Parts: sequence; C-alpha cells; structure tokens
Amino acid sequence: MLGAPDGAALMQHFLSGRGTPVTFGPTSRIAGLIARSASFQRLNRAVKAELNKQLAPFASGDRGEAPAHITLDRGFLLAVRPSFDSLARDPDLYLSFRGTQGLSIRGVGRAYLPAQPDRTGQTSGRLTYTISDVYGFSSEPQFRLFGHPVGPDLHYLQTTCGAPAHKDGAHWFRDAVIVTTRFRFPLS
Repeated sequence: MLGAPDGAALMQHFLSGRGTPVTFGPTSRIAGLIARSASFQRLNRAVKAELNKQLAPFASGDRGEAPAHITLDRGFLLAVRPSFDSLARDPDLYLSFRGTQGLSIRGVGRAYLPAQPDRTGQTSGRLTYTISDVYGFSSEPQFRLFGHPVGPDLHYLQTTCGAPAHKDGAHWFRDAVIVTTRFRFPLS
C-alpha cells in the first residue's frame, strides 16, 4: 500500500475488528522513520533546548538537590507535538499516525559537574518519546462523505458498535510508537 507497510499492517488490524492496542518499539522500522522525519527533529530540538534551560541552575552553582526532576509544560508539549501530514513526503507516517493525539516523554541522564568552578559541566542521557494515536475514524466534523460532515457519527458507530453489520467488524484501537534519542550538551 503506497510503500507503507506499517500503515498496511495497521489497516489490516483495524479491519480485523480486534480493537487491541498496537505498539511499535524503538527498534521498529516506523520508529526509525519517525526519528528521521522533520517533524520529529523539530520536537527533539525543542525538548533538548527546554531540558538545557531547566538544567541551567546546575551550572550556575545553584545545583539544588539531586536527582533533578524536569517537567515539560502541557502547553509546550501541545505546541511541539509532531504531525505527519504529508502523504507524498511520508506515506507510512501519514497512513499510520498523521496528526497524533498523544505524546509522552521520559528521560534519564547524568550531569557531570566540574571540580573547578571556572570549568563547564556537561549532561548526557536518553529521551524516550511515546507518540500515540487512535486509529480509525476521527471524531472531527471535517471527515466528509459526499460533502457532508460525518466524523462524529462514524466515530460513535466505531467506538460504540464497531462495524455492527459484521461480526468482529472494523473497530478503532490505540496505536503507539516509541522513539529513543540520546542527548549531550554542556551545562552553561
């Protein structure tokens, strides 16, 4: 299907009517596609910049308590959430996730503080992104059939009934992909 094997697998799962969640791990083909996409690269740069900003007090001598817990604001996450909205550029990402509904980020790292106060410390670690979606019809009215908005009706039928005319007919499900990246930057 358009060179989109993961999108095809999700469509088969949707049509099977099982409704069970599908998660692609960090070594999956689609996780690699996402990691290389421009949308994800923007997200990753923004998260690293925010992480660096929140770790700045460690470099200034106001080191606080260890371990440091960094929290990313919900508004920030909504603003940087990736969208795979180009069928021509990223067919598998478009057919698998398109506009994502969920994003969670977890990370672990270490800050290496210098012994001399005139030196720069550094931090390094790993970020784990979980990008999730609800696969199936949208609840948004922009889904149109013959010019009429049918998104809410299709969403109701799908989430409440599945495909009532067919035993085990098409049914929505949650899908997710996990992408991991590494970070390293000076504490300045």
